[in-house]
Amino acid sequence: MQNNVKMLFFHASWCGNCKALEPTVDAVVKETGIDFVSVDAEKDLTLCEKYGIMNLPVIVFTKDGAVIGKINGVVTKQNLLDKVKEVC
Repeated sequence: MQNNVKMLFFHASWCGNCKALEPTVDAVVKETGIDFVSVDAEKDLTLCEKYGIMNLPVIVFTKDGAVIGKINGVVTKQNLLDKVKEVC
């Protein structure tokens, strides 16, 4: 997508809900073409701190560096698609 919106997916290897959400995230990224960043919360504490990540999984949407949306926890593919359409 050419609108400077990015989707950051914060997850960890030990997080069962993160693993459950991963196929949904992958499908939405493939379907929409949104710029995507996968963030391992255990390895990138700086980004977690920057975006106030306290629980996992979390999806943060940014535009030009500013947060424009956030999803906490597991959501359906349709919910995630709706959020992508809303922020794009």
